[in-house]
Amino acid sequence: MRTLAFAVAVALVGVGCSSSGPVTDFGFDEGPEDWVAGFADYPADGDPEIFELEADWRALPSNLDGNALYIQGHNRSDDLWMYWKRAIEGLEPNTQYSVEVSIELASNVPEGLVGIGGSPGESVFVKAGASTDEPATELDDQGWLRLTVDKGNQAEGGDDAVVVGTIANPNLDPETADGTVYELMTLDSAGLGLTATTDSSGNLWVFVGTDSGFEGPTAVYYDRIEIIFERTG
Repeated sequence: MRTLAFAVAVALVGVGCSSSGPVTDFGFDEGPEDWVAGFADYPADGDPEIFELEADWRALPSNLDGNALYIQGHNRSDDLWMYWKRAIEGLEPNTQYSVEVSIELASNVPEGLVGIGGSPGESVFVKAGASTDEPATELDDQGWLRLTVDKGNQAEGGDDAVVVGTIANPNLDPETADGTVYELMTLDSAGLGLTATTDSSGNLWVFVGTDSGFEGPTAVYYDRIEIIFERTG
């Protein structure tokens, strides 16, 4: 199976800790800022061509300004997970934090559409997560590639992730949208209770992604990701 990974070094955020922890604000105009892409929830022996997996840093569509993290896939497994992850350093060691993630993404799917297995908008769930352990993809005993941290499944969150919304974009007109135009929308995890505990060096992993029940292609751009840490333990 084609493996999509970007071997980049994890950089220090460079913000000192206060009583509420650092705020990290990632725009992507100058580069991917050490975010790394991954995919899970599909069979390891499947035909890589039919899943159309692709992820990179690229320019936003022509009607929008700047660059972003791009990711796409065709949900042939009825459960495709596509994500970006990054390590955060400089937090207090062995400390629990409340983690609020704000995501500005560009979607080409308006609200209210019907598709195979579910809506191409409302059935593609956007999640934000944080974990002591690095999120990675590994082979399970059924021959599927699975995420090593608990993101939950589709509309449900897990121990390490919460659902912040879907890619159904209220800024697109369903009467005229044809899939060629992307517009920005913002989702966030405020009030959803996302927490994580740092390791002995004060490090934590954060990730954002889409968990799809729509049995078709999905492509999104992550234009900005802001993370606020508040010490709770």
